Amino acid sequence: MNPPKAVCFENVSAEYRGIKDKNPKIFDGLDLNIHKGEKVALIGSNGAGKSTLLKLICGFIKPYGGRIYVCGEEITSKKPEETAKYVSLVYQNPEEMFIGESVGDDIEYAMRERKIPDYKSKALELIEMFSLKGLENKDARLLSGGQMRRASLAIGIALNPSVLLLDEPTANLDIATRTEVIEALNSICSKTETAIVATHDMQLVAEWADRVIVLHEGRIAADGTCTEIFEDEFVLEKVGIMPPEIYTLGKRLFGAQTLNPKEFADLFLREREEVLAI
Repeated sequence: MNPPKAVCFENVSAEYRGIKDKNPKIFDGLDLNIHKGEKVALIGSNGAGKSTLLKLICGFIKPYGGRIYVCGEEITSKKPEETAKYVSLVYQNPEEMFIGESVGDDIEYAMRERKIPDYKSKALELIEMFSLKGLENKDARLLSGGQMRRASLAIGIALNPSVLLLDEPTANLDIATRTEVIEALNSICSKTETAIVATHDMQLVAEWADRVIVLHEGRIAADGTCTEIFEDEFVLEKVGIMPPEIYTLGKRLFGAQTLNPKEFADLFLREREEVLAI
């Protein structure tokens, strides 16, 4: 039996606002269920509908057909501020989430506006959780790329949303900083029930997601685990997806599926021990 539905799309159709009275369709009769507790990665080429799907869930875009439910409540015609009590979106550009004079003020803002009890102590917990101690009095716009990402994640989960949406959370980060952000994403599980990430970062997908939804031309081209998607050569070629290097290298060297550095290292050491034992 599946867990309760966190997000449900029923025959949803949506379009971009175009020019000269032409509004290109993005989704045409989309059906999709995302269940409570899932960590979902949305992947696909540019224009596939990843960001549009996130904006539909949080109410920034309204469909022209179908119904959308979040946590069992229909939000099809609700305003974004009404859905904000159970949905939060972390933007691709962290700067768009900074409106206060300091990191601490930005994290406190939503809780303060909604009169959350003990919001200051909760903000301090988030500052500790995302390794922002010592930065709380600084202007968030002046932080490094990784620090800004961590600050935006803290803002995103300040209200303990049931559904957390993230748009390209590791874009434009170096390897070390990306690793920090992936670790931060893993720690979010204690604060939110369901997380959905739109990304081009296949290493993030491999290390973090337990379900992968492939979008192509506004349709679901594939839906499965990381290994199921990375093994589907037809889908990979059709959508133009390349599995992460560590996955490809693991298959070539060991004939096994390695989704993260630890799995690769474990296999390497095992192979080394077997060779030395001969």
